[in-house]
Amino acid sequence: MKFGEGKISGGAMSDLRNATSVALMMITQLGLGNKPRLLWAKEPVAADHNQAESLLRDAYDSVLQKLKSNLRLMEAIVKDLLAKQELTGDEVRQIFSGRTV
Repeated sequence: MKFGEGKISGGAMSDLRNATSVALMMITQLGLGNKPRLLWAKEPVAADHNQAESLLRDAYDSVLQKLKSNLRLMEAIVKDLLAKQELTGDEVRQIFSGRTV
């Protein structure tokens, strides 16, 4: 979001790889996909990848919407973190309540 629409940083790319692995495991090993697998396969098939993509896309869209709707709070927290290096729970609650830290 901060780097531009569709641009993903290296840290976020690593998170996406891990999320993809978890999503595929949920679908292929735990049976949590929207279509049950009747045959067990060692490697994920295209349908599994499609379900994982859909799951991750929905989660990404949800998080992006939440970040956009709370941009003021996120920027206030970032500003204070850059200035102080750390924030207490009370300080974060102050930011959420609209008071300055």
